[in-house]
Amino acid sequence: MIRLLLTTTLLILSTLITVGQSITFTIKDSPIPKAFIYLNHGNNTEKIDSATVLPNGQYVFKVNPKTISGEYTLSLPGKGEVKFIYSGESISAYADFKTFGESIEYTNSPENQIYQEFLISQRLYEKRRELLEKLIALYPNSSNQQNLFTNEITNAEQTFWAESQKIAENNPNLLAATIIKATIGKKPAETLTPEELKVWKKLHFWEGINLSDPRLEFTEIGGSLIWNYLELYFEKGISKEAQEVEFKKALNTAFGRSDIAENLISFWANELFKVFAETDYEGMTTFLWDSFIETGCSQVENRPLTADDIQKIRKTTVGQKAFDITIQPNGKKIKLSSIAAKYKLVLFWSSWCPHCIMELPHIKKIYETYHSQGFEIIGISLDYGKDEYENFLKKENLKWINYLDPEPYQSEISQEFNVSGTPKMVLVDENLTILSKPATAEQLESKLKELFLTR
Repeated sequence: MIRLLLTTTLLILSTLITVGQSITFTIKDSPIPKAFIYLNHGNNTEKIDSATVLPNGQYVFKVNPKTISGEYTLSLPGKGEVKFIYSGESISAYADFKTFGESIEYTNSPENQIYQEFLISQRLYEKRRELLEKLIALYPNSSNQQNLFTNEITNAEQTFWAESQKIAENNPNLLAATIIKATIGKKPAETLTPEELKVWKKLHFWEGINLSDPRLEFTEIGGSLIWNYLELYFEKGISKEAQEVEFKKALNTAFGRSDIAENLISFWANELFKVFAETDYEGMTTFLWDSFIETGCSQVENRPLTADDIQKIRKTTVGQKAFDITIQPNGKKIKLSSIAAKYKLVLFWSSWCPHCIMELPHIKKIYETYHSQGFEIIGISLDYGKDEYENFLKKENLKWINYLDPEPYQSEISQEFNVSGTPKMVLVDENLTILSKPATAEQLESKLKELFLTR
């Protein structure tokens, strides 16, 4: 279904293209021998074409039936970039090399004239805001000056939003309007508290954004939207599993909308899957796989994980039994199941891992707080050298059970726990049932608070 929709869309777009169409930028006095154009495919850019400068300063890019309607970037290496929109018509633009970026003028593309007007307005607003924020910093002890500059920022923001909204509403069928509305979002009431604002944004985030426009996939803002939305559901001080529930709730809400183009669901699911597959949020990885990848509703090119990888992840998800590892610290064999503790954290770490070192002070405090209540840590070092491992133990005075894996990442322990990076944490109970797989010390602490309060 998705492939059929995309193929149909591309066929429709290709019918708009006539023989001899081109994208021509004339840059006066340009010394740059070659320019490039890129398709903005969300957070990624895909090089589409290059053109050698002609004697009259022209860079001419040919259009073909496969050219996608979307937002593009013209790049003059060493000078800068400008964004423009291709929507099935030839484009002619002029600029002076000295003021490239600010002086672009489109002679036969009303859509790009409108889009350029918005981009200039956006740059002016951002520069004004930056200047006012610097002025605020210069008067840390003057509430009058701070209020004055803060009000100026508010006024500038309101003006920019109102002008941008007017541009979009006057040109509702243009891709430029879709980009503009997705960029500025819906404006909330100024009287909302921070907490009320967060709730309001969750409820109204998608309002005004034309999700039915499939071309949104091929824009820069199109890649940021889903991450900006998920960020609203991020909560500090909750367990990783609770956080995954919030993320899933958000995606079910977004992808369940009746007005969303199917290719956007496919595109966003793919992008999320690629990122979550590289993190410890394995619940999100399997959720995306089950809902959008394996079902055939979405296709991922160059998948970071295979079906076998997903099965390995499933073996170590919350609710499964953890592998009963046997370690031999100080020459004495110990099984994970034989360690007398209500809750046990299997912590994979290495002394060369910056994130491990950053999380270590917090994990130490957690251990000091909960060890006497029945909490134990089994630290599995994946260091490649015994000296580095022992020196680190002495320096940090780690009081929990410690073991140096003789075959980092290749041993039975690493394989059974599906370890591909450090730190990795797996919290189990007395029966080795996996209770949580925290990504941070903060999430570990939140889960332990919950567990010890409910006992």
